[in-house]
Amino acid sequence: MIESPMWMRRFLLFGLTFGFLWSCSSSSGSTDVSLSKDAGDATASDAEDVTPAPRPNPTGLLPLPEHGFQITVGPFTVGPGEELTRCSYVTLPLEETSAFYRIETAMATGSHHMNLYLAFAPIDKEGTAECGSDTMGQLVAFGAQLPYHDVTLPNGIGYPMGKNQQMILEAHYLNPTLEEIEGLGVVNIHMEKEDEKIEELVGIMALFPGDIFVPPNDYAVSKTRCVVPFDAELVILMSHMHRFGQYFDAYLVDTSTTPETKELIYLNEDWHVPEYTIFDPENFIPVKKGDVLEFACHYENFTDQPVTNGSSGETDEMCIFGAAYVPYHGVLLCQSESATCPDNPVRDSVDPNGSLCAHYMDCMGRCGGLNVPCNNCCTPAMHPDCMMCMQGLLGCATQKGCSTGYANFDLACISENCGELFAECFLTPLDP
Repeated sequence: MIESPMWMRRFLLFGLTFGFLWSCSSSSGSTDVSLSKDAGDATASDAEDVTPAPRPNPTGLLPLPEHGFQITVGPFTVGPGEELTRCSYVTLPLEETSAFYRIETAMATGSHHMNLYLAFAPIDKEGTAECGSDTMGQLVAFGAQLPYHDVTLPNGIGYPMGKNQQMILEAHYLNPTLEEIEGLGVVNIHMEKEDEKIEELVGIMALFPGDIFVPPNDYAVSKTRCVVPFDAELVILMSHMHRFGQYFDAYLVDTSTTPETKELIYLNEDWHVPEYTIFDPENFIPVKKGDVLEFACHYENFTDQPVTNGSSGETDEMCIFGAAYVPYHGVLLCQSESATCPDNPVRDSVDPNGSLCAHYMDCMGRCGGLNVPCNNCCTPAMHPDCMMCMQGLLGCATQKGCSTGYANFDLACISENCGELFAECFLTPLDP
């Protein structure tokens, strides 16, 4: 269900939001999208002495938000001993780009996790359908493992969302019982209001190792180091592991000192209930250009089979460190310490007669190609409109097989399979 929109006159930059790269397998169930409106939206023709009705609670898990959207996946049946993933596809009726500042999630008993993806390449699906590869190339607005989450960003800070934003709600269930259970997931997205202006957007750091291997009946540690190629402040920190995870720790490393110095910034000792740390503005963690984020997942494999990275919560593992940061520079994926960024002029020096992404592509060419390290180097100086355009283009490229693991994108393949987005990014001139 989608009710008529009655809102949003002020809009902000659209970009990628918080989360991880995960895939899902199959789909059934139902989707419900409800757009709520402020109590102050009543008109002069309304009766003066009407007592407001209580907000509806259609799922039984969460009431509708006062100003925003409710998205559901399910209900669906999970059989005894069954592990499954269900996905639902929706398009939010946003007339312009905007932002949200609070998110609530609720899941019925038996859920392993639930992800809310923001889609940046067009997806020709609505309602319930198989999700398969559609979630690859997308990033999630939020990932939840607890039955209930309520997360509000510091005042004046928000997550960006695009015009007619497409979203994918994914619910992953494990049923260890001998009886059927009902799967259901609900998300409330609380949008910015006219009297609660969002002045700054958060960018995303989505960091994870390439491979995980834990021998049978043994211990192992997966450690990763990622360099940050620009100055930033960390606003949110979180992690994700599966049931073999013993604990997760993350450090901010200053490599300019000899020896290098480390500061513990995050620790989680329960894989099933990971710490989700939101800092007050006065406690944001400053990161200097060139600093390193080092994180490690510590595992114990208590089975007779090796454990590797994968999406199954029962047999596989993950090791993900997520952070939201300011100022906004889009998405930062893990950049090795050996990567070298080219000199890049500031954004204001862009030729106004050039194409939308001319400056970005010039930087990428001098860096060495369309790949993760160069993208991390070149996004801070990217024109904001190019940043929005490239995020959609790279999402499409991943879906169409024009890349290998977010690296070494094939421009010929992209131009052939993502032609409209390619033209928008590389052939559209800047406004004078």
